[in-house]
Amino acid sequence: MNGIPNELIDAARVDGATMWSSFWYVVLPLTRPIAAAIIVLTLVTSWNDYLLPMVFLQNPDLQTVTLVPQFFIGQFNND
Repeated sequence: MNGIPNELIDAARVDGATMWSSFWYVVLPLTRPIAAAIIVLTLVTSWNDYLLPMVFLQNPDLQTVTLVPQFFIGQFNND
């Protein structure tokens, strides 16, 4: 957001846009690729943090904290 020139926002203001509409039509479209990259990288990292221990650690005594939610499935739970 700091890399977006203030002149773009000023130009939107000169054209009659409010602060909200200048954010919606100028700033947000310029930051979408950055936000998409951050979301994809975060999802891939969190999936790897779950998948790799699940594949390599088959013994429940050795599994990490990220695999704990599967142990809450038991006899007295409802699906």
